[in-house]
Amino acid sequence: MSKQAHTPGPWEVHWGEYYPEVRKRFRPDHHSIVCGTVHGYMYSENREAEQRANARLIAAAPDLLEALNNLIAAMDRDGDLKYETLREDARHIVELATGGDK
Repeated sequence: MSKQAHTPGPWEVHWGEYYPEVRKRFRPDHHSIVCGTVHGYMYSENREAEQRANARLIAAAPDLLEALNNLIAAMDRDGDLKYETLREDARHIVELATGGDK
């Protein structure tokens, strides 16, 4: 498993004053912090829809990273070579997401 250097999930999407915000809520009845705002392509016809879609994808990042790490661990335990390409792709994505920190 890689060291966690990002704000832990789950992350949520909220509409901020002008842009969608990806937020980390600490508990349902408490405050949240903004992990990032999502600015869409200025000349897009569907800018708001694009912003919301990008924000949802970003908000899913901690869960996607955890799922990839679980998949890699399961494939390593199985040891079956038919998974080698998928395993290497997953490792590459984890490296991109974590900056290579293991």
